[in-house]
Amino acid sequence: MDERYGKADSQGIQDTQWIEEAALAGDVLLCKDLAIAHNPLEAQVIYMTNARVFALSEASLTGPTMAQWYMDNEV
Repeated sequence: MDERYGKADSQGIQDTQWIEEAALAGDVLLCKDLAIAHNPLEAQVIYMTNARVFALSEASLTGPTMAQWYMDNEV
């Protein structure tokens, strides 16, 4: 988020906006929890943009642990 919008602006971006922009740019969304699937507006944006999303079910993982998990399971 900080890389795309800048550190100062990234926290103010609506989730639906960054999801749509990332999906349309061809990015893969890596999420640290499943909350994105339970929000109807976010789920609709994911569906409408054919977003590619990978979500972990354990929100308490650290960033390095999440990254390692994704790398260990890369196909």
